[in-house]
Amino acid sequence: MHYLKTLLILLVVVIVSIAANDENAVEDDPFSAAEFDSVITKVNTVPDQSVRTFFGGISFVSEGTSTYLLESNSSATNLRFFGKPFAKLSRDDIGSLYLSTSFNYFLLASSNSEFIKRYYQLQKADPSQVDLKLSEFHFSFDINKKVFIRIGNQLISWGASYFWSPEDFINRQKNQIAALSAVDIRSGKPGIRFHIPFERSNLFFFTDFSKVTANGSVSSFADNIAQAWRFDATIANVNIGTVGYVSADNPLHIGFDATGNVLTADVYGELALTIDNNAEQTMPAFSAGFSKIFGEEKTWTFRSEVYYNDTGFGDTAISSLRPGEFTPLYSGKVYVFAELTTSKLFTSMISSSLLYYMNCADRSFSSTLLFTFDFPKVLPFTLYVRGNGGRLDREFTGLFADRTLTAGLRIRGDF
Repeated sequence: MHYLKTLLILLVVVIVSIAANDENAVEDDPFSAAEFDSVITKVNTVPDQSVRTFFGGISFVSEGTSTYLLESNSSATNLRFFGKPFAKLSRDDIGSLYLSTSFNYFLLASSNSEFIKRYYQLQKADPSQVDLKLSEFHFSFDINKKVFIRIGNQLISWGASYFWSPEDFINRQKNQIAALSAVDIRSGKPGIRFHIPFERSNLFFFTDFSKVTANGSVSSFADNIAQAWRFDATIANVNIGTVGYVSADNPLHIGFDATGNVLTADVYGELALTIDNNAEQTMPAFSAGFSKIFGEEKTWTFRSEVYYNDTGFGDTAISSLRPGEFTPLYSGKVYVFAELTTSKLFTSMISSSLLYYMNCADRSFSSTLLFTFDFPKVLPFTLYVRGNGGRLDREFTGLFADRTLTAGLRIRGDF
């Protein structure tokens, strides 16, 4: 928490300093040294023509849910705030400084189930505290608009898929915000990214520092540094790319992806290969999917995706796994996902989505129906109902150790 406060204070100091320079604030004493230096500077220099911009905001979500556990006849209710404040300071002749954090705050959490009470404790459900984390903090600049460099804690968006991205070897947490959440509150990784754009292709490098210095522990740079790269290009209206990630004493990761248009549908896929240090075993994972816009007014979209993980679990009880062995929506062997959305349900002020995802190996599933209302002079809000079912103690029934039915209200505001 202390380092976040320090970062925020530093950013405010920088902003105030620049604002003060813009106003040319000096002491009123005409005989002061500062006034004399100011006059000499004005006479002998060309006025600063650089453009400075500052903007900031917050993506804020208030959400309340009520969950009923079908087998144990128990219930759970919570009300929480979460979101992502951010600030960006730019100067066109230097670069930009960006800072974002994420927060999660429980105003209320209740249940008559001891199992769920322990779950809320792990979620830090305390109305007197806010769980605050650093999301990104980086400095970006370029070299003659030919090479673009970003230094700091950052999220990396490499890949082609919508829901599953097996070739995302860098980020700490996988990005499934598009389908499951309202705000991306993941934390980035410390490192340096280089982007070299060409006419029809791009080359990226990312040097990962996350294992060199972590949680106050300092280790050898040579033994813990990791390097990633990506190259993508457009050939015959098909976007293709390749990704790699290598670090000492760890398997080599290589990925390939492609996106294109087939019969008016957007088609995409990713293939990731993990090769052990002795090159004796290669472990594949891949995702493939498509999306199609249809309807007289082109307001409907259908999307489907499949994911295969060669090293994933089969029909495995969640309670039998050790801490750290399970990653939601990635630890199973085969998954499917489908989504039907409309941006205009009867009226342009109402949109709706139906989501379904399933772990095919353990035969557990989750389905969500959402309605979003955007009326004039009213903050947009979403009503949804979600059902988790299938075999007990599996991926989608293991969180609360039961089959569940959840109703929720979500209000989002971007300030």
